[in-house]
Amino acid sequence: PPPSRMTKKPLPTRHSHFVPGILAPLRAFVGAERAKALTATSRLELTLAVSDGVSARYGDMAAELVTTVRKTEASLNRLKDRKAGKAGAGGNGGGGTGAGKEGDSGGKVSDTDKICKQLHLDVCEYGAQLAKLGVDPGGRETFRTLWDTA
Repeated sequence: PPPSRMTKKPLPTRHSHFVPGILAPLRAFVGAERAKALTATSRLELTLAVSDGVSARYGDMAAELVTTVRKTEASLNRLKDRKAGKAGAGGNGGGGTGAGKEGDSGGKVSDTDKICKQLHLDVCEYGAQLAKLGVDPGGRETFRTLWDTA
């Protein structure tokens, strides 16, 4: 699905509401009475295997999102530049269009920046959720790859 645009939204400051629930099924299973029949080592191995799988998929999806958002932004910028070039050749000296373009980038945060910031906040919270399960996020290759994407 195409990434949502955040044009009118402020720069995010909190993780998305769904992030704490990503590992909820694993947390419920590991905490269930039936899982107590497993050895502590088996529970840890299971937790690591599942969390690595989730982290890898999350990383793939995050990388795809970032790539799509950056390509979309580059395409929109090319279109904007083409429009500005045509308007500048129209005899108005390009003053109005050029000033608008400068104003657009001066101090404003792009949608791409907002989406990447949201992703970063979400990955930070996801790491905190991993830690609650006894997983050291920094010690897991799949999480470090996800972190590097965000």
